[in-house]
Amino acid sequence: MNNELERVFGVFLLNEMQLALPLQALREVTPCLGLREYPSAARGIIGAIDLRGALIPVLDLRRVLGLSTPELPAQSVVIMAHEGQLIGLLAHGVQGVFQPEGRDFQPVSAQTGQLHLLAGSFQRRDVEALVSVLDPAALSRLPDLPMVLPAETAAGGGEGRAAELSYVMLMRCGGVPLAMPSDAVFTTILTPNIDRDSALASGFCLGVLEHAGSSIPAVDLYRMLGLNSQLRHANQQAFLVQFPAGLVAFLVDEINDVVPTYDLSLAPIPAHSFAQQRYLAGVLDSRQLPEHNTSAQTRALGYYLMLDVAALQAAADLQGLGRMNMRSEGEIGLAGSRQQRPTCQMLTYDLCAEVGTPIEQIVEILPWQHQEQMMGGGDYAGGLVVHRGRAIATYSLAQVLGLEPPTLTPTASVLVVECGDTLIGFGVARLMSIDEAEWPPQDGHAFDSGHQRLHANPQAQNWKSVMAGQGSQTRLLSVLDLRELAEQLMAR
Repeated sequence: MNNELERVFGVFLLNEMQLALPLQALREVTPCLGLREYPSAARGIIGAIDLRGALIPVLDLRRVLGLSTPELPAQSVVIMAHEGQLIGLLAHGVQGVFQPEGRDFQPVSAQTGQLHLLAGSFQRRDVEALVSVLDPAALSRLPDLPMVLPAETAAGGGEGRAAELSYVMLMRCGGVPLAMPSDAVFTTILTPNIDRDSALASGFCLGVLEHAGSSIPAVDLYRMLGLNSQLRHANQQAFLVQFPAGLVAFLVDEINDVVPTYDLSLAPIPAHSFAQQRYLAGVLDSRQLPEHNTSAQTRALGYYLMLDVAALQAAADLQGLGRMNMRSEGEIGLAGSRQQRPTCQMLTYDLCAEVGTPIEQIVEILPWQHQEQMMGGGDYAGGLVVHRGRAIATYSLAQVLGLEPPTLTPTASVLVVECGDTLIGFGVARLMSIDEAEWPPQDGHAFDSGHQRLHANPQAQNWKSVMAGQGSQTRLLSVLDLRELAEQLMAR
């Protein structure tokens, strides 16, 4: 990734992980409106979507990486293109396009011929989150992965028309039909529960609603737009939009549909038609859209008012509400984040339980396979990995801790730490996530039996515990100081 153009990324969510693709590999994002059955031997293929006449397989990366698969509503499918072929990646939300500074991007070294799905990572300065960058070439090499040609290529056509395709979300608010680009929607909530007793309730902010363990300001979109106050509206559903400092929920009567269109030409709105016309981009003729779900009243009107997403996100009062995201315990800040205590980024991996190490301790992550090690003797299956001309003493972390030798997975890696002038590698069978964790660690937490087995090991007497993750993914995590462990091994 030396070309600066390759340092522009489209970021999306999977569970609460932030993943990214280089922009040149991100063909488009389409709503996940239902999957068709798709026979495939590839691990992680959960079905397929119809993309303009081409059946595109959809890959759930959680199953490839061995991660948990909670029943979260899939919002989108990210279409990845590599060497003229397509594959869909399941996503739970789209974050936008980012171009990190050079110092924020950290490449991941991978040995030739070995499967390693990450090209690197970068820090998002807007929300202080770490984004894992996927390697399209490595993804395309997953065993039996069915990548397909786009319909227009298979038919001998060009790709000009595909570039014009966009998706819009259609909704109704007090009888007024509204629309907005679907890629600006973080997620939708079909049955929002509004706490109207919140201190934020004022003007067009009705209070807060709960989402993923956080209280998010809820805006009456109808009132904010200054529409006819005589029309009744019910605020029965909501959609969330990401602002620079946090999320804001917009309440509407009904979300009708998400539809594709090749023609988003908008008619101008006459001046002084609405009190807050700055939030409206124009009028969308419903005849530009394919058949879609809507009410009889909306069909009779024959148009939608298109929201101007850029104007919404630039509004100072809405940005201020975005800063008022609160965890359920009452901490103000980004949704699901911890603002009252220092935090650090934690790389987690699988031993007999989920274990984390501060990512600042790890200077390199290399693919790990037994046959690539020049195995030596010793108590802990020590060996060598040669990387960039340096020999790295490498140990199986599970065996160092007295655990059974692990079964390797596609994310098996060697975590390299510095011990003075020496590099020490610890092999782990499965990487799990990169998560924000409270720091410094706290003692006194109760652990399950898997964690207790770890803590009883004489090779690692200084276990600590932290609360890691965000929202519904918050959990108690054992922390292992790999630098300290490396010093113990060097002293033997």
